[in-house]
Amino acid sequence: MASEDNDERLEPTLDVEETPRMEPLSVLSCVVPSAAAPPKNYWQAHNFASKLHSEFTILQERGDLPRMRQRFFLLARYYGRTLGILRNFLRNGNVSLINAALRNLVVLHQPLYNMREVAPNTVPLVFTLNKESRGRFLDDLIIRVIGESTTPMTLEAIVQDVHELRIIFKTEREIVRNQIERLISRGYVERSGERFRRARRSYDSVNLDHAGLEALLGDRLYRVFEENGFRGLIDLVNRRNSFKTFFSRFSGCDPETAELFIAVAA
Repeated sequence: MASEDNDERLEPTLDVEETPRMEPLSVLSCVVPSAAAPPKNYWQAHNFASKLHSEFTILQERGDLPRMRQRFFLLARYYGRTLGILRNFLRNGNVSLINAALRNLVVLHQPLYNMREVAPNTVPLVFTLNKESRGRFLDDLIIRVIGESTTPMTLEAIVQDVHELRIIFKTEREIVRNQIERLISRGYVERSGERFRRARRSYDSVNLDHAGLEALLGDRLYRVFEENGFRGLIDLVNRRNSFKTFFSRFSGCDPETAELFIAVAA
């Protein structure tokens, strides 16, 4: 980890919440640092991610599930912080900082994905979602659980079945209750005494691919991508040449930045 004398603007701190903000009207205009500028030592995620991944593997061999989850969530938290840092850099358009944050996202995501792959019953799926989309995704799971039941369900049964899907980590009972109340107010769920059942109103699930790209870019920049036909992460991967042409024309960033966006999306 960088010393106090080094530039640590890329290090995601665990005690500061990064919240999405609206980008300025210029949206994105890459600023290439002067070649004569002295090199700066930015935090790089590789050693940190490798250490946690190795510890996770050792703990898995020992069957230490709580500490496995601890390593996973620490890594996931750094991933979330780095997303917030990236959005800040996208607002100021500094290409070196943008690229460094994108590289860190790639490095952090790889072990997270592997942890889920080797221990699907221990750690949840890895999603790139903002706060609003996370709430909507929990709605999706609640609707799925209630919809699959042939009889009205208690709150406790809903919470248990959502957890047994093993898609997300355990969610507090009151959070699930609040989401159910919101679904009732919007006409998607009905109350039946102390139980709940699916209402007839049709429900559209959140598109995780689109939501993932929006979380990566922030609201305003996402709208520009969307207007140009890049609505989700998969569009960057499947239409990489078109994306690189669009991104170069739109942003003025170098080709490496477009390649890194594709790597994050893959």
